[in-house]
Amino acid sequence: MLEERRRIGRLSREGGWLIIGQVIGVLGQLMLIRVMTEYLAPAEYGTLALALTIGVLVCQVSFANSMPGIMRYYTLAVECGDVLAFARAAQRSMGLSAIIAIALTCFILLGAMISQYSAWLPFIVAASLISILGSFNSTLSGIQNAARQRAVVAAHGAIDPWLRIILAASAVKYLGPTVFAALVGYSIAAALVMCSQWIFFLRLLTVQSQNVPNAITSWDQKIWTFSKPYVFFNLPTWAQTNSDRWSLQTYANSVSVGQFSALMQLGYAPIFMIVGFVNTLIGPILYSRSGDATDELRNAGVHRISWVLVAICLLLTGLGVWITWVFNARIFALLVGAEFQSVSYLLPWTVLAGGMLAAGQILNVKMASELRTQALLWPKMVISVAGVGVNFIGAYYGGIDGVVIAANVSSFVALIWFAFLAMSTERAAISI
Repeated sequence: MLEERRRIGRLSREGGWLIIGQVIGVLGQLMLIRVMTEYLAPAEYGTLALALTIGVLVCQVSFANSMPGIMRYYTLAVECGDVLAFARAAQRSMGLSAIIAIALTCFILLGAMISQYSAWLPFIVAASLISILGSFNSTLSGIQNAARQRAVVAAHGAIDPWLRIILAASAVKYLGPTVFAALVGYSIAAALVMCSQWIFFLRLLTVQSQNVPNAITSWDQKIWTFSKPYVFFNLPTWAQTNSDRWSLQTYANSVSVGQFSALMQLGYAPIFMIVGFVNTLIGPILYSRSGDATDELRNAGVHRISWVLVAICLLLTGLGVWITWVFNARIFALLVGAEFQSVSYLLPWTVLAGGMLAAGQILNVKMASELRTQALLWPKMVISVAGVGVNFIGAYYGGIDGVVIAANVSSFVALIWFAFLAMSTERAAISI
């Protein structure tokens, strides 16, 4: 009984920290949208969104071989008392990823120089820098989260958007209302968060490296084996999740890109705040419960928790759709600049797409906790490639409306497929 009370108390404290961090962070994200849509015209805001997609490309391709495995195996390294060896393997993996990121950035710069995007060279450099710093920040935050250092995770998650607001607004004020000025502010904010993350990581490593290892483990190989599927499906995933903006740039203009970007940020923010909080709180617990995923009794607990979270996510999505259906005009009037408000009627549909996508992400975390990332390879690749086609078709025939419809179609198909995949692997485990 006493142990149960302690466990509940610990979870309550951890949840409290995460709730505070998520709320402050999302308020910062919403304020960031408000500030940037006031400073930047829709065309400039659209260009900023497109530039950031290039940074995301660099991140998803370059760090796919390291980030997933590092965040998954940290708890197992702690369980084995082998944190120092794991940290060295993680540093090697991240170092290789950073080299790949720099090389990929140079390749993109070369492509921009010989194309119509030569004026984007400073944008590409800044966006790639933000992406590289952000990848290190995400990995360090994932390790802190796995170590149940919830206050550290919450603090960095809360401070990041507010730093972006202060520094981006200052850069825009002194350098002018340009995309490059905003990216400079974002870069400085990412660098400051990175420095703080690194200090806290060294403190954590000092404490946990004192454990005596009880197993010799090839962490480099484990990190690579777990991460390998992401190397293959991260590029198609990036193409799907960012082709909506590029399709609008192709068949419409940067103004449409800017309006759509603000729309999606508002539609996705609330549901992803909640799901992000849940994944941050529950993810390490699922990883810890499943361990090396060989104990079916432990896996059964992971199954139950995951499906409850999916159900809650879908219920909250329904609530969000209703609220935004009734109040979409007021929400836009409060949170974005006047030039962006003509697309407010699409907000409920973006909430619906975001909710289905978030539920699918919960199932992805479930599969990862069971070390079944290989099973996600082909579904993710097929859904991503098809999603790119659907986005371009939607943009061609319907502009912003068409792309929002495409987002709902892709999210629905992904959710159904991942749910079927999760249930099939559970049945397979039961039959063994």
